[in-house]
Amino acid sequence: MVRSFEVALPATFNESTTVAVRGLDGEPLSIHSLGNEAATPDTNRWPREWSETAIIVTHDDGGGVARRVETAISDLKRRGRSVIVLKPAMSDDGRRDVRVEVGDGTSAPGEVLRMPDERETLLNLLRSTAPTEVRLHHLLNHDAAVVETVRTLGIPYDAYVHDHIWFCPRIALVGPDDRYCGEPSMSECEVCVRSAGSFLNDDLSVAAHLALSEDILAGARSIIAPSHDAARRMNRHFPGLRVKVVPHESDRLAAEPPPVQRTSGTARICLAGAIGLHKGYQILLALARDARERDLPLEFRVAGTTIDDQRLMDTGRVFVTGPYEPSEAVALIKAQNASLALLPSIWPETWCLALSELWRAGLRVAAFDIGAPAERIRATGRGFLLPLGLSAVEINDSLMSAVSERSVLPVRAFTPYKSDNATTQSK
Repeated sequence: MVRSFEVALPATFNESTTVAVRGLDGEPLSIHSLGNEAATPDTNRWPREWSETAIIVTHDDGGGVARRVETAISDLKRRGRSVIVLKPAMSDDGRRDVRVEVGDGTSAPGEVLRMPDERETLLNLLRSTAPTEVRLHHLLNHDAAVVETVRTLGIPYDAYVHDHIWFCPRIALVGPDDRYCGEPSMSECEVCVRSAGSFLNDDLSVAAHLALSEDILAGARSIIAPSHDAARRMNRHFPGLRVKVVPHESDRLAAEPPPVQRTSGTARICLAGAIGLHKGYQILLALARDARERDLPLEFRVAGTTIDDQRLMDTGRVFVTGPYEPSEAVALIKAQNASLALLPSIWPETWCLALSELWRAGLRVAAFDIGAPAERIRATGRGFLLPLGLSAVEINDSLMSAVSERSVLPVRAFTPYKSDNATTQSK
């Protein structure tokens, strides 16, 4: 049996520092008696001093969220602040524990704490770092006790919007038919989640999930979204809350891409990032198959990865580079020698780092008229928008038209997928 325990940690450490570990009854407890998952804390892995510590709660799923968290950590450390990061740690039996890390990515003493059993231990650990703020970047796979614990600290916390997990248990607003759901009524959402499943590893109904999110958001010092589109969607589901828009970067600082390269031969269309279902994998597969069947002079180059490279490459119209480091993205995209870029995401992205990288690589971008990419393309004129719901034939025809002449494609007012935007002439 694992006993609950608490660790009393001083604000600073030296070689002779001792750590007091006591059970909740106040009796001294040998940390080795806690079982195989516990280990003697290595205090040398903690900073010697804490300075205005920021606690960051995030997931362990990589992607754009991880990159934004890394940026935040670098910024905090540059300003001389300490950082503690809380990430989920799934146990072999499915329990959602928490991993405590310092801002340089090393694990803190204790490393993984059992949740919710060791909530008091987590609270004591966090208090020992003299925290001044909490940043809730992502709660995926976290036990509810983690959020309860950081709120118990009684310090200001900010909530961030990276996707739609605050109100959608499927996170990306993609339903069982692998299409944007249109954000229907609550009853329809409940049916969707029962049919397609939730990604949240809990048994909450959609209504209960929204109520829990609203309680957390209502207590936040600020709610921060990177785009107006993301903020509007949050306001739609939480009408009483104010959402602050803070873009991840200024699109005005990126150089204007040159006009679309015209070609009389085979045109290369570049995609970037990790192409999964919600990022438009099925769209890309359909485009490649249509290009092969109609013998179109089109080739698709994926600077990144997909969920099934082989099916794409079997069409003879797709090349996949494989994974890359963020610092390599722009050079890798340029190396594809493409005429135009395509963002086939079928969900309303809240920002889209791939769009920024494609622009920095000198490509104009075609994307569906949904989410932050549409907002950004419309604001900058660095590409054109396609109505969500076009067939593969229609999309390929639009791409062919774009690479053979500087076409301007009108964005239709109505699509089967309930685009928010009215008819607009793209730049």
